[in-house]
Amino acid sequence: FPSHDTGVVLEFDKSWPKIENIDGEFWIRGKRMELRSDSAMVMGGQIRKVTAEVSDLTALQMDLAVKGEVAASSERFLEFIQKSPVRRYIDGFTDDMHARGDGNLSLSMQIPLLGAQPFRLNGAFSVVNNDIELGKNMPLLRNTRGGFNFTENSVTAESVNAEILGGNASLSFKSDADGLLVAAQGRADIDVLRRKEPSWLLDHLGGNARWNAKFVLGKASRRLQIGSDLVGLR
Repeated sequence: FPSHDTGVVLEFDKSWPKIENIDGEFWIRGKRMELRSDSAMVMGGQIRKVTAEVSDLTALQMDLAVKGEVAASSERFLEFIQKSPVRRYIDGFTDDMHARGDGNLSLSMQIPLLGAQPFRLNGAFSVVNNDIELGKNMPLLRNTRGGFNFTENSVTAESVNAEILGGNASLSFKSDADGLLVAAQGRADIDVLRRKEPSWLLDHLGGNARWNAKFVLGKASRRLQIGSDLVGLR
C-alpha cells in the first residue's frame, strides 16, 4: 500500500543520527518496503533525493539501503562523523579536524538490521573555498577545493587544491592502517603569509620557495615531515 507522509522521523539505530522532517512517499509492496523523499533533515543539514529500502521484510539477513544527497556546512559533516559509527570505522582520525565553509555529500549506506552481514558505506564529499584545520601543529588549508571519496574503511582524494604557507598547493589523501596519509607540494609566499599570519620571524624573511610535505593523521598521533631547498627566499 502507498501513503504520503510529512514530518516522518527515521531512526534505524540508536547509534545513528535521526533523519527527520521527511516529506515523501512510503510503500510496502509484497515483501519490499520503500521510502522516497525530496526533502528531509539530518543534524540540521538538508537531505535531497532520499531513499530508504528494505528489499525483503521476511529475510533472516535483512538490511536497510539508504541513499541521499546532503548540503550543509562542512563542520556539520564532521559532527555527523563524531556522532555516528563512522568515527569507529575510520579510527577517529577526524577527531581534531575543523572546517569553515559549505560542502555537498552524496551518500549510500547498507545498514544491517538482522543477521551478521557487514555495514557498507560509499560516499563522495566536495568542498569549495573551505578553510580546513587538520589538527594541532598541522598547517591550515585555506580556500580548499576538491572532492573526497570514502567507504566504511577508507578515504581517498586526488588533486585537492588549497592555499598553504601563503601560496597555492596540491594535495592527495589516502587512508591506511596508520591513519590518513596526506602528500602535499606547493610554493610558500612569505609576503602573503606575513599579511595573514604576522610573526616576528616572517618580518626578517621575504620571497617564495617550493616545498613538499607528508603528514599522517593517526588516531594516536600526528606526524609532519616538510622539506624545501629554500631557493627563492631572502
